[in-house]
Amino acid sequence: MIPFREYLEMIRPAVNRRIEEVASGEGAIDPGVLPLLVRGKRMRAGLLLRIHAGLARTTVPTRQALDLACAVELAHAASLILDDMLDGDTVRRGAPSLHLTRGEGRAVLDAVGIPALPYVLAAPYGAGYVTMLASAQQSMARGVAWEMLGGPEIPAAELYDAIVARKTGCLFSL
Repeated sequence: MIPFREYLEMIRPAVNRRIEEVASGEGAIDPGVLPLLVRGKRMRAGLLLRIHAGLARTTVPTRQALDLACAVELAHAASLILDDMLDGDTVRRGAPSLHLTRGEGRAVLDAVGIPALPYVLAAPYGAGYVTMLASAQQSMARGVAWEMLGGPEIPAAELYDAIVARKTGCLFSL
């Protein structure tokens, strides 16, 4: 079996092409945001596609698996824009954070527009996928709120685990 890191390198071009297709279609998003969307390790997409390959006993992902993998990556990308703004991060994926290059107002609008794309990808495959995606995004928002507002009165290590589980962890479980 090919090591996961090599698998990510192998699937990254297909994932990036599909994200670019969806993001560029009929004015879906501002083209200035596209460079952010086609960068990244693709760990979430890679995990989904690797599991699909194992269960389907295939080396080529189906269109459905690729679309759902891209939906997860797009949900993650939108969350990163807001996370960078809230945390005051200046660099994302080796480039200046979007709120620094486009301004905070524009970055908020981008972050609001991008989450529609995962639903465009998931909807053709049924309401169950849309529901799971919505649940993950709600969990992510709660995780950010916990992080920003201090969360419940629990030990710091438990709070950290709860925040991570609700933020990017829920995308891995999705």
